[in-house]
Amino acid sequence: MYIQLILFLAGAVVMSLEITAGRLFAPYFGSTIYVWGSLIGVVLVGLSAGYFLGGKFSDLYRSRFYLRRIVLLSGFSIVLIPYLSPRLLPFFSGFDITYGPLIASVTLLGIPCIFLGMVPPFVLRLKVKKINLLGTQAGYQYFISALGSIAGTFFTTFFLIPSIGTTNILLSIGIILICVYFFGSENKWIIFPLILVIIVLVPTNMIRINNSFAGAVNRLKYETIYETDTAYYHLVVAEDKGRREERVLFLDNLKHSSMILNNTNETKMRYPYYFHSAFSINPDINDVLFVGGGGMSSPKNFLQEYDNISIDVVEIDPEVVRIAKEYFAVPDDSRLHIHVKDARQFLKTSPDYDLIVLDAYSGEYVPFHLMTQEFFILTKEKLDTNGVVAFNMVTAIEGELSELFRYEYKTIRSVFENVYVIPLLGADLPGNVIILASDSEKVKDSEYFKNLYDKEISTNDEKILTDDFAPVNLINPLRGRKFQVK
Repeated sequence: MYIQLILFLAGAVVMSLEITAGRLFAPYFGSTIYVWGSLIGVVLVGLSAGYFLGGKFSDLYRSRFYLRRIVLLSGFSIVLIPYLSPRLLPFFSGFDITYGPLIASVTLLGIPCIFLGMVPPFVLRLKVKKINLLGTQAGYQYFISALGSIAGTFFTTFFLIPSIGTTNILLSIGIILICVYFFGSENKWIIFPLILVIIVLVPTNMIRINNSFAGAVNRLKYETIYETDTAYYHLVVAEDKGRREERVLFLDNLKHSSMILNNTNETKMRYPYYFHSAFSINPDINDVLFVGGGGMSSPKNFLQEYDNISIDVVEIDPEVVRIAKEYFAVPDDSRLHIHVKDARQFLKTSPDYDLIVLDAYSGEYVPFHLMTQEFFILTKEKLDTNGVVAFNMVTAIEGELSELFRYEYKTIRSVFENVYVIPLLGADLPGNVIILASDSEKVKDSEYFKNLYDKEISTNDEKILTDDFAPVNLINPLRGRKFQVK
């Protein structure tokens, strides 16, 4: 029974480690395809190496003592991750976003996965005593291991991450493996102080270690006042250390929203004000949908500026909505309606709007299903006469950093007759770009159109993005680069 427990826990810990590492990497690399591809690949390589080494080792040292040693080493290697990651991940984040997650995965997960991979063949070698029962025993051991993996996946996803956070998870599963080692020894009493560490000291360690994330945000400029892991992001609320003028929401290390503390309907970020440029195309905007809520900077500003406006906000993360209400002074206004749902699913049953604002884009992570031709056809169907789509995109519009922009521009032009591009920085500099799309033409000028890009945009070499073909994370030229959110 003890050996089966080891096998079950090894399977559970592998999956828990992989899922938790994705959250650990998010503040530094985002949640891109490169992060998950690197994690899955490194875990598989580590397990494969462990299977090979475990098989060889079990033939040489067929003893429960050595199996316990492997479990002990895997536990220690996992406990080290929360202490090494704040020191190593900021360094690795300076690498190209394509290879940074891969190097980080090898460094932090490679050794634990090798040790965990050594467990199944070792257990099989210990359990099989009759060659005619080899198939039955092998199937049973694989069943136990797979059962552990299933339990580890669901328990981590639905309970551990929302409840105790990444550092607590890593410390806990590492200490549990160490406990298992001592459980099989004569010194079982050592288990009790280790369990006490999990119950008492782990939360303290979480606070101390996770505060290092403020350094990834900007330790010198901002002070963290709230921090948590949500189902989608690593979320930080911070205030500037100087005059305490600004409160900022960071989602996976990206400055997402800003609020001026003595005027909570205003923000120091420029790009949200450019959504007002839609009124130059349709002066009679009354019903507005914001896709992506964050700190609700734009919805609050619209409520302040326009008396006869009705606003829907669709935000996928319920924790972000809670934080916005608690820390960013979201008003209790009958004109504001917040919906927790995926934007595309919401639009399928939503009413029509005069303006749809797309503000769910975050530099290195691109929500591809909100960038395809099918999505823009859906938004067009939900627009009233003279309706407008305003899209905030972080990109350059000229040069080598404009590739994804040109794909997206061609996609939008395939749906709407008129597309206006307003860069907040220079055309060849990566930063916020407001794209306005409508079947109606601009009817009046405004200060926001002073930066209107009026050159021809060539898209001869680009394809239209569709639900079937949208490799946006692969063609996103901003991955691994610094850019300014204005």
